[in-house]
Amino acid sequence: MRYAVMVEPQRGLAYEDLLCVARTAEEAGFEALHRADHLGSFGAGPERDATEAWTTLAGLARTTTRVRLGVLVSPITW
Repeated sequence: MRYAVMVEPQRGLAYEDLLCVARTAEEAGFEALHRADHLGSFGAGPERDATEAWTTLAGLARTTTRVRLGVLVSPITW
């Protein structure tokens, strides 16, 4: 059986937190990490700002070596 992790950073997950999740997922043997691509956050304040999907995945790719990275749905028209 294969497992993946899905996160929604627009709910208040900073890049540093996302990096920790990616490293933990890789160390735990998960096959993939997928993230939501929403640019709008739920809630107010800078602690709820959303990170851009492709940019954060590029950053995670510098640090991870085995876990596959992906975006749930890429909103091309935005």
